[in-house]
Amino acid sequence: LARQIQAGVFQKLDKSKLPNISNMWDVISERTAKYDPGNEYSVNYMWGTVGLGYNVKKVTAALGTDKIDSWDVFFNPDKLAKLK
Repeated sequence: LARQIQAGVFQKLDKSKLPNISNMWDVISERTAKYDPGNEYSVNYMWGTVGLGYNVKKVTAALGTDKIDSWDVFFNPDKLAKLK
């Protein structure tokens, strides 16, 4: 990020157009300020990772496939209903 800022790739954020920026975690904003002093060019939109485990046999039986390659299985109501 610092290199792109230095190269002029980004423009400064107009924070008046970002009303929810006040909801940012201070500790994360402090960390990202290392690469974007003052957080003038970027906003952290997520932090961390998520891991999900599932019983392959049960999911395969419910969905008819063991290929889980998207979030669709969690957000598609029809597929989600089969897992209940």
